[in-house]
Amino acid sequence: MRGISYCTDINILGVRFTSSVAQSVNTSWTRVTGQVRALARDVYGRDLCLTQPIHYVHTYLLAKIWHIAQVFPVPKEHVRQLATAISWCIWKGVILRVPLSTLQRQTESGDLGLIDIAAKCRAIFLTSLRDQGKGRIR
Repeated sequence: MRGISYCTDINILGVRFTSSVAQSVNTSWTRVTGQVRALARDVYGRDLCLTQPIHYVHTYLLAKIWHIAQVFPVPKEHVRQLATAISWCIWKGVILRVPLSTLQRQTESGDLGLIDIAAKCRAIFLTSLRDQGKGRIR
């Protein structure tokens, strides 16, 4: 048609768009989850105290997912995979562990405050939808 080629999928700013929304969500989140797993493996050989891996998770691992969370909601399966990668990064084979939900609680004396992935992604996605509805696109 008038020399305009048709593409069934395209990558725009790190977000993969395909012929269906479900496939776009799955493809984009699968790619990001794989990147997070790779970054989690990179920190495995380092000898860090408990607060340092949490800082690494906030700074490097979770930063990868905030961009895509503005475009697509995160599927439960990917939340589980991300939580597994984060847990693996923090605990690195330690026998005595506490659940991630315990690390998500901020204490007055310490600032472990691990971010709840599902809640934060949901908040980012809903804020993005609200802003688009009001005509304010970031």
